Amino acid sequence: LFFDNASELRWLFLGGNICTQRDFFDVLYNRAGVRSAIDECLVNFNTTEAIRCNYIQSGPDYYCMMNVFNPGGRMAFESIEGNHHQDRGDADVAEVYILSQNTRVVPEVICKTFENMFMLFVSSSRVYFLRSTSFENCLNLEILMLNYNFIASIPDGTFSTTPRLSVMQIVSNRVTEIGNSAFTGSSLNFIDLSDNNIQDFNRIPFEGVNATLYSLLLPFNQISSLSE
Repeated sequence: LFFDNASELRWLFLGGNICTQRDFFDVLYNRAGVRSAIDECLVNFNTTEAIRCNYIQSGPDYYCMMNVFNPGGRMAFESIEGNHHQDRGDADVAEVYILSQNTRVVPEVICKTFENMFMLFVSSSRVYFLRSTSFENCLNLEILMLNYNFIASIPDGTFSTTPRLSVMQIVSNRVTEIGNSAFTGSSLNFIDLSDNNIQDFNRIPFEGVNATLYSLLLPFNQISSLSE
């Protein structure tokens, strides 16, 4: 009855609850009058590994609000659950949002599935590490935000297949190490590594982005000197 009458409801956050039944989404999206009223729902399936998109149509924009539960980082997802809007498909998804979920890594299936995605936003989702293959096939990715996670290192080759990546934020993580070729292959002009554990400025590898970088943000790290 609540959902039948909640005509102005736009956001429903249920992460951290015990939402294990797959028909949970049917309650929110498939009953008459409900799908158009509730544009975003974030739900954790807290007892079984799962990855699912809630596809949102907002004017000409088409994007995915993603639910991910993969706390051990063991599940190599082959596909993403969820039903597209009429006349829309994977190639139409331009933005993907993962907010307050429980995933140990960035699932590689995201870049494999959404070939035209230009923005990926993963915030407060318990990401502990990146793989060198995390962003394979992200050829059109331009903006990447991985804020408020637990990432400690950015390995070699992380962005080797992201030639259009220009903006990267990894804010409020635990970054201490950045591989020598971590940024090579990208077109980064804006890097924000605020509030991490970087100690040695001279070990940040700028070689791959020297010609493109114009904004570098490093406040609230452990840097004590800029000299070699």
